[in-house]
Amino acid sequence: MKGWGYAAAAAGAAAAFACMVSRHAALCRYQLASDRLQEGERLLLVYLSDLHSEPDAGRRRHIRELIRQAKPDIILLGGDIYDGRRPDGKTSAFLCRLRDIAPVYAAMGNHECRNPRLRFLRGEMRRCGITLLQDEYICLPGGEGHSPLWLGGIEDREAPQFYGRCHWETRMREIFSPLGEKNGLRILLSHRPFSEVYRELPVDLIFSGHAHGGQVHLPGLSGGVYAPDEGLFPARAGGMYRYGEKTHIVGRGASCFFFPPRVNNPPEVVAVEVCGKRQAG
Repeated sequence: MKGWGYAAAAAGAAAAFACMVSRHAALCRYQLASDRLQEGERLLLVYLSDLHSEPDAGRRRHIRELIRQAKPDIILLGGDIYDGRRPDGKTSAFLCRLRDIAPVYAAMGNHECRNPRLRFLRGEMRRCGITLLQDEYICLPGGEGHSPLWLGGIEDREAPQFYGRCHWETRMREIFSPLGEKNGLRILLSHRPFSEVYRELPVDLIFSGHAHGGQVHLPGLSGGVYAPDEGLFPARAGGMYRYGEKTHIVGRGASCFFFPPRVNNPPEVVAVEVCGKRQAG
């Protein structure tokens, strides 16, 4: 028994060390070509999810600097930016500084939506100059020579306006089906990555989080070991996935969670460059 105790302690120490080594977020870049934009158009999106009220000031500064270095046109927040178990103030200060880099748009995740202070957190985001997409979509006009951009966001299914997963998916179909008639790139923010309803929606690019990259990455294993709600060996824990012409990007989260620890799975900020390929005419 004593030997098992030493082994467990050693494993825990190794996991904690792995988390400490990879505690600072990395910048993960993707490049996409889309016929929803004209040839020559370029859009740089930075995406952040699962900050979970990161308590370390140095890590928050590092994340902000990664975003600044990416030089985004738009910053997107995909939920669980606030945690509910940690103070809000430092997170709000972090968010208020993002607006100095680029316009910020956000949808809430499960940690915010099940928080009894949800209304207050919505107000905090708006106070920081963030456009909160609360079960809706908006149009950002492209101007002369540029295509319009459609941004949609839905709050997590734990939000009080929904009555379980089925109602959440039904409302998503109702809200976003009109996007099928729109010209330009169509983007959806939705925190959870595993709903099959995404395949049905008339959107081109989906951003999710929630799965934390599968927490632990083992040698020879393409994905992570465990994700919330998906269990062991999740199918969409982090990375880029394709459904026909649709692209689904699942962020691995920007904070280092101590339990369960992140092992060989550093936090990340996602930068996506979308280049147009539609010829004018």
